[in-house]
Amino acid sequence: TTSTATVNTIELVEVGLYKTNYVYEVLFLGKSIGRFVMDPNGDYYFWPNEKATGAWSSESLQMIAQKLDEVNGNEV
Repeated sequence: TTSTATVNTIELVEVGLYKTNYVYEVLFLGKSIGRFVMDPNGDYYFWPNEKATGAWSSESLQMIAQKLDEVNGNEV
């Protein structure tokens, strides 16, 4: 699944997920920015990729949070 938002008021971006077992690879602009990893209680948490550097807009962070809520079955 993907979410879209405007970043820097010009570029349309997407947050994508790729699932393997109990881990979702989180993709932003087609690059891995981290993973959603399931804890023993069954909830997923975001673990950022240390190689993904730079600043994040609130819109980008909201898109990542929305995906995490969807994976955890929370209402969005």
